[in-house]
Amino acid sequence: MLKQESVLTKDLIKNQLREILKTQRQTLSVQDQKKSSQAVFKIFLDSHYWQKNQNKIQTIAVYQAIQNELSLEPFIKFFWESNKKIYLPILNPDPKIKVLKFSRYLPNTIFQNNIFGIPEPVSQEFLAPENLDLVLTPLLCFDSQGHRLGMGGGYYDATFSQKSPKTDLIGCAYEFQEINQLPVEPWDIQLQGIVTEHFFIESYRLCQK
Repeated sequence: MLKQESVLTKDLIKNQLREILKTQRQTLSVQDQKKSSQAVFKIFLDSHYWQKNQNKIQTIAVYQAIQNELSLEPFIKFFWESNKKIYLPILNPDPKIKVLKFSRYLPNTIFQNNIFGIPEPVSQEFLAPENLDLVLTPLLCFDSQGHRLGMGGGYYDATFSQKSPKTDLIGCAYEFQEINQLPVEPWDIQLQGIVTEHFFIESYRLCQK
């Protein structure tokens, strides 16, 4: 009974955090979003992580920002110019299957909206998640331990529950999305790093690379 109550309490806290952070994110102006996106991109490029790993990182998953999520446009343009292979997540047509597919993203890619209204590539050039070197993830909330709170679909958790050691998960966020400690469950994946407008948090494993 106590265990069940604990789970319910964690779910309640997570849902409250989602509502608070979504509301706060919606107050951002277009100018604020662009400024933050450029600032996060600069912090990422200057980070020890990127300086040390940029040559061996060749396959990168990004995301299409919706609902004022941090835009990755500067990242995407830079990765294309650097001849990196970029991929976007695609939902399985069966809503019961949470594991994401990743399809190649090129400047001339044709899109169609999924059930959540998020543009997905029509292309069938897929790459298995375990073959990705870097995955940039959206989020609603995070803490300094690399815990991530998403929209609640569980797609990234399901896809990277048994992540390849070669794949690094980096959360892209606004600084205001940080809290002291997130309630976590055993199935919640932990990020290897988080980048905001002002800092890059690296886990022990990343620092040792």
